[in-house]
Amino acid sequence: MGGATRGHEGHSAPARGVLDHHGAAGVWHRWAAGCPAQGAAVINSRSIGDLDRDTAQKAAAFRDACDAAGIDIIFTSTYRDGESQNALYAQGRTAPGKVVTKVKGGDSYHNWRCAFDFVPIVNGKAVWDDEHLWERCGAIGEECGLEWGGDWPRFPDKPHMQNTRGRSTAEFKKLGCFA
Repeated sequence: MGGATRGHEGHSAPARGVLDHHGAAGVWHRWAAGCPAQGAAVINSRSIGDLDRDTAQKAAAFRDACDAAGIDIIFTSTYRDGESQNALYAQGRTAPGKVVTKVKGGDSYHNWRCAFDFVPIVNGKAVWDDEHLWERCGAIGEECGLEWGGDWPRFPDKPHMQNTRGRSTAEFKKLGCFA
């Protein structure tokens, strides 16, 4: 059976083993037994359709609850593959820029399709420095059943939400792709 099946939020979901085109960047990748093919293009998606079903539903609820509270947001990163995660990890270490993550590929919940980053938007511009706005977004995310990275004591990550379902990344690795 080839072609696409209807996925959550009305997105077309690829049938396993077919090539699928995702995102504005025009990235093609293979879905085979739930895992992108080795050597495929680097993926750093902004689509909540690339998250696992439960996380995608919570991300949509978060977006809608923010909207109801008068807060516009955009998703800046959802699923990212290991290569993309490693490039972010290199930032501020072996590549120019400041450190933005503490974890390498395979150790980020983004790699397991159960985390996303977002930013509030005011008057068409991303707002990175409004503490009250971040706190409001964090509270809304927690009401939607998400864990907010802004609550982390050692490395607060305000743009980050995750839905681990009580699993560590080590457990996801044992379970395999799209656990």
